[in-house]
Amino acid sequence: MNDIYLDEIDKHIGNQLRLSRNNIGMTQKELADLTGVTFQQVQKYETGTNRIGGSRLYQFCKILEVNLIIFLLKYPTTKIRLIYKIITQETMI
Repeated sequence: MNDIYLDEIDKHIGNQLRLSRNNIGMTQKELADLTGVTFQQVQKYETGTNRIGGSRLYQFCKILEVNLIIFLLKYPTTKIRLIYKIITQETMI
C-alpha cells in the first residue's frame, strides 16, 4: 500500500472526526481539553496532518458518543462496508 493511499485514509478519518465534533457543537478546544491534547493537535488530526492512534480514536468515540465504524464509513472499500454490515447486525441482536 503506498503512502498516498494512507494519507487519503488519514484525511478521511480526520474529516469524520471534525464532522462528529461539529454535530454536537463541540469546539476543537473543548475536545482537546477532554482528551489532554492541544487544540492544535486536534486540528492536525482533523486535517489528516497527524495520524490518530487507535487508543486516541477510541477516546474520541467515547467523548463524541459515536461508534468507531463511522470513521471508516463512506470510504470506498468493500471490506469496510462488509465490516459495517456485520457490526450493525450484531448490535441489532
